[in-house]
Amino acid sequence: MPIDNLEQRLANLNEHFQKADASADPFALPEPGSYNARLRIVDFFEAKASGAAFLKLSFEIFGSPDYEGKTVDIVHCLEPQRIGAATPDQIEMKFGFLKRDLELLGVDTTEDGFHLGLVYPGSAIWDSALDRAVALTIYDAKKINESTGKPYRNAKIEPYIGSDMPVVGTPIETGVPSGGGMVPSQDIPFGPCIF
Repeated sequence: MPIDNLEQRLANLNEHFQKADASADPFALPEPGSYNARLRIVDFFEAKASGAAFLKLSFEIFGSPDYEGKTVDIVHCLEPQRIGAATPDQIEMKFGFLKRDLELLGVDTTEDGFHLGLVYPGSAIWDSALDRAVALTIYDAKKINESTGKPYRNAKIEPYIGSDMPVVGTPIETGVPSGGGMVPSQDIPFGPCIF
């Protein structure tokens, strides 16, 4: 079935099409610096190779002319013993990153009754955390990516330092699969890590 005036409609967009950068990586993190962001999505996935469960926190940048609306994902492994953290100290170090991020998002991990099993998407612990403003610090790690020759780029949650917390009226997704349980995804070699 033909579409009315398609050629003319698309001609109006051709200038933008010509300027589009096909080599741009939509998953690349912003340049190093500090950005205001909101927690928008809480999700889970399972690594294919190790079967380890991961928690993915997706943040949306706001107030940045260059990166407005860009998503930055921070991933925490919930089963670090399955990805090489063998000693209690290594496991506790990995959970220390998660605990710090939860606390910066307003989740009281010292509250009676709090336990690791409550971090699932849709849990009541996320009620006050979703849409919370934080600062994301983007930085280049010391470790070099062998395939690109460039340092790995990471993100870290910091306290929000703005004078107010603008309200964003878009719906919040929880990422809970309709059938429940884990969603298989790509294998992640270490955590926390950023996509």
